Amino acid sequence: MSSDNEVHDEDNFQCEHIITESHKKAIYSISICQQALSDESEEAFLFATCAINQICVYKYTIIDEKSSVQLIQSYCDSDDKEYFYDCKWTMFGNTTILAAAGLRGVVRVIDIAHQCHLKPLRHLGSVNQIAFASEQPTLMASSCSNYAVYLWDAEAALCLANYVGPDQHKQGVLSVDINYNGTFIVSGGLDNIVCVWSTQDKEIIENMAIAKRGPLFKEFRLSAPHHVYFPIFYSNTLHEHYVDSVKWFSEDIIVSKSADHVYCIWKFNVEQKDPNILFRWNRSEKSNIIFDVRLGLSVTRKLMAIGRLDGSIFIWNMTTLPDQPNILTHRESKSMDNFEIFIDKTKNDKDQNIEYLTSFGNKSYEISLFQIRHITIQVDSNDFYHNKHNNSNVVGFKIQITSTNPNIINLRKEVPISTETIKINNSNTILVEDLYILSRKKSLGHIFNAYPSPTLIYLKQNSTNDSNIHMTWSMKGAAMGLTKLIFHLDIFYDDDTSLSRSWSLNILVIQPKRLIDKLFYTIIPFIVIIISILMGFLLDLKIITDLLKNPKPVLIGFLAQYGLMPFLAMGIAKIFHYTPLYSLALFVIGCCPGSGASNQWTVLFDGDVNLSAIMSFVSTAASFFMMPLYFYTIGRFYMDELSIRIPFLSLVRSLALVVIPYSIGIVISYFYPKTRPFIKKLIKPIMIFVLLFFLTFGLIVNWYLFIMIDLYTALTAPLLPFLGFLFGGILAWIFRMNWTHIKTIGIEAGIQNVGIAFIIIMYSFPQPYATQGMIVPMIVSFFTTKPFWIILIIRNQIRKYKQRKEERKNLNTNGEIIHDNDKLQSNNEENLKQENVIEIIK
Repeated sequence: MSSDNEVHDEDNFQCEHIITESHKKAIYSISICQQALSDESEEAFLFATCAINQICVYKYTIIDEKSSVQLIQSYCDSDDKEYFYDCKWTMFGNTTILAAAGLRGVVRVIDIAHQCHLKPLRHLGSVNQIAFASEQPTLMASSCSNYAVYLWDAEAALCLANYVGPDQHKQGVLSVDINYNGTFIVSGGLDNIVCVWSTQDKEIIENMAIAKRGPLFKEFRLSAPHHVYFPIFYSNTLHEHYVDSVKWFSEDIIVSKSADHVYCIWKFNVEQKDPNILFRWNRSEKSNIIFDVRLGLSVTRKLMAIGRLDGSIFIWNMTTLPDQPNILTHRESKSMDNFEIFIDKTKNDKDQNIEYLTSFGNKSYEISLFQIRHITIQVDSNDFYHNKHNNSNVVGFKIQITSTNPNIINLRKEVPISTETIKINNSNTILVEDLYILSRKKSLGHIFNAYPSPTLIYLKQNSTNDSNIHMTWSMKGAAMGLTKLIFHLDIFYDDDTSLSRSWSLNILVIQPKRLIDKLFYTIIPFIVIIISILMGFLLDLKIITDLLKNPKPVLIGFLAQYGLMPFLAMGIAKIFHYTPLYSLALFVIGCCPGSGASNQWTVLFDGDVNLSAIMSFVSTAASFFMMPLYFYTIGRFYMDELSIRIPFLSLVRSLALVVIPYSIGIVISYFYPKTRPFIKKLIKPIMIFVLLFFLTFGLIVNWYLFIMIDLYTALTAPLLPFLGFLFGGILAWIFRMNWTHIKTIGIEAGIQNVGIAFIIIMYSFPQPYATQGMIVPMIVSFFTTKPFWIILIIRNQIRKYKQRKEERKNLNTNGEIIHDNDKLQSNNEENLKQENVIEIIK
């Protein structure tokens, strides 16, 4: 708001212009430039809007008491995935600057006069709001989705401080404001907490001085933001819902608003624990709208305005603060309160388990794969005849439901009301498009001309006699993933006007919750524990003493396992442009320790079995430290891009499920060595059972995962073990290992314990990432040993060929084979049988 009036009645406000931008998407922010245009003789000012990845700058002019609005600049971000949430004006010296920030975490700083970009300000999460200090216009505060508030010198593009407390803002920070002289910052977040931070720490003031010196100085290049962990004041009692807007009213008075329509004016004191509430207002009328538009204050702080999603505006006179505000509406803000959307489990009107669409806010509605839910739109027919904001009547309305990913869910219409004519719509991009026509003959032509294609449903004469009209569609999860349903409603009035509104809902289709799924995923941990204990039995602790005598091969193997494989996984994901989820899944596999299967293949290829066993033991024991280290350093890049957080205890618990049983097997084998022969005999039938279990029961339960496997990933993901074999062997060769050790280290590096990756992804990742991410270890585990099979078959064929050739040379004159050769042949056949047995055990 840029001006004040002495009288603040509703009649003194007038809607002069209605601007519809071409993108037809929600405009998240409007900002007015408070600096006057120096070269203009008439009254004029600039204002900017931001929506999707576009910024528009308008010029408002008054000439001879007539106003006009002109679009003078438009900016479209190069990143088509950007979505700007906020924009603000400031000044760098005498230069007018516009800054905008949003989803991708980059604050774009634009020089309006020269129409050019300045250096962007990059964050580690989405930027929800920015604010500039009036007295220090280069000082900018930003609120971020990574639970932090940042302080910048926007002109120098230098981060001065970040504010992140261990007990404050445990969720994303939605709103931020910096006071007039730039000494305090106030922030509000998804955790219902309001914090006040100081910018006057010694280290921050030093950084401000460094920023003024410029990038040519060494101190500027080496400067780092100061970390502030504790606010000077915070409150979790002011609001009980998301704090989506905060503003400084004066030096120590703050205005805040939460998503449940509670507005507070309060005074903070660093010496007091609780805020001093001066004014509190709660909107009492029924509303399904969670988020109103952010509040705004006029320059002189006489007026406060809060926009609403239905197009109306609340206006308060801050000098008197009445119990109820003035409500401003215009022709485009016809009421939408009587249109409600909710989700229930059945299509029965008496179902008590109803969840309103707007109750989800920024969250996602979860539905299991193959599960059915019903979406119902309820319309109050009384609103058709008596619109409370104007005298027009509704003659029809169109409902359109679109999806960002139509393959995730299937929508099917349940006919809930009596209809006369239905025309089928064959659009592939729109899930639902229905046009409902009321029984009136007046002013219907423009509706049919504008929308000739949707399904036409003519409501019978008695349809509007009921208090409500219900339209219901069944929703079924078709594939796992996330999609956004957009509900678009067009209402047509008898004065040839129309009104459009949109709602959106994130639908998250997760892993099925059938009885067979619960049974399968309950059995898996027990199978993993049993196999790990048996693998521990096979390790002879006596061979660990060899490690003390010659540790060099083990150290090289450790370097190949944890110094090579994680970075190979990152390189493959980067080169082949994997999605963040697949990149993270492949990185988890690269960080896994060696598998017990490497011991069996080492035997088959005449490697050092003792070295292989020691390397498997060392890498498995080290996984408790190395995997979390990699996961929460390099792995955070992928997690930040996916906007997920994997708790440390969850990761350790997944590792413990494998490592602890493995250790138990080693201990039992050490104290009861006589049990080892029995376990060796037992392991073969157990492995055959596990193999059959996964090939039958596992395939039946998870058949939908195989449908999700794409050829591109199936051809590139196995490069991780293949390159591990190659580079592990090369690394051993560089350190001048003998040929036996080169083979052993290469095999050990390439064969990862993919079972640990399965456990981590399955039990530590949130849905639907957990189920989708299992596709990568499935592919890797299937293809890892396939080159060895090919080599083994070729080697056996060569051996058989040489053997037959040797037999022909040793034929005596009677065509008989020498007895020694018979014995050799018998031994070779026995060796091949032993190899086959070992492979079955594997």
